[in-house]
Amino acid sequence: MHYFEDFSQGDRFDLGNHTISKDEILTFALSFDPQPFHLDEEAGKASILGGLAASGWHNGAILLSLFSRKILQQSALISLDHMTRIAWTRPVYPDQTLSCKAHVTNLAQSPDDPHGIITFECQLFDEKGQKAMEFIAPAIIARKSEQGA
Repeated sequence: MHYFEDFSQGDRFDLGNHTISKDEILTFALSFDPQPFHLDEEAGKASILGGLAASGWHNGAILLSLFSRKILQQSALISLDHMTRIAWTRPVYPDQTLSCKAHVTNLAQSPDDPHGIITFECQLFDEKGQKAMEFIAPAIIARKSEQGA
């Protein structure tokens, strides 16, 4: 279990990879983002995306899943408080293997609080290493001293 004190500004994490399939894109889009360019190859080609592309929210779900598994679930997480930034910077297409990375950009604590706030910047990259998405989010993490650790 990782506590607030176990993190330092500048820490970097490789969150792993995820290969996104056409079926996965279609299934997500049908349920959550049924826009034509997420559901139909021809509509995707005719759009600014240039082909059938995953929903940005789908990309966010992939990134959040990998971030949760590698960092949040292994930490004394109280809450992922909110997102201060979310940006989709390039389309994600079927059969791309996406890589995810995160780093600590800020740590804040008050001596009177049983927790600290760690700001993470998380990024999703395509196979060419081009950023497809990012989000910045503060996480409230318990301190060791308050857990008897």
